[in-house]
Parts: sequence; C-alpha cells; structure tokens
Amino acid sequence: MRLKIETSRLILRPFELTDAEAAFGWFGSPVVMRFTPTGPDSSIGQTKTRGLRLDRSWVPLRTGVLGKGSCDRGGISLGARRIR
Repeated sequence: MRLKIETSRLILRPFELTDAEAAFGWFGSPVVMRFTPTGPDSSIGQTKTRGLRLDRSWVPLRTGVLGKGSCDRGGISLGARRIR
C-alpha cells in the first residue's frame, strides 16, 4: 500500500528514487546529519539506498496510520510493544 497524504500546502508520500538528488542535499550535509550514527551520505547512491531502506521500514497499521516497525507473526513490533 502506497499511502499519499495531500493538503493545499503539503504532500506526504513514500520516498522515490527521483527524490534522491534533492534528499542528498540534507542527507549529505554534515550539519544536518551530525547526530546520526552513520553520519552524512557521501554519494547520491548512498542516499538512494537510505531512502529505499527507510521507505520499507514503515508499515501500515490496521487503523490506516503508519507505524515504524516490522511485521512479526501477525502483529507489528514497535519497540517493546506489539499491536495486534
């Protein structure tokens, strides 16, 4: 399921490979990425990989809301909690 939320001023949608060049502007910035364990991306290819990995880590919940986690035996693990 590819969820897209749109208002008159904002569009929220999953990452697409065509976003990589713009995303590299912040994922490649030492200032923006200074508190991330991996640090800034060194290439647009690295940003593409990061974007695709982030896109796959969001899963739809039964409520229609997206939650960060992974599918696990019919539930979704969110840290120490499991939603069924």
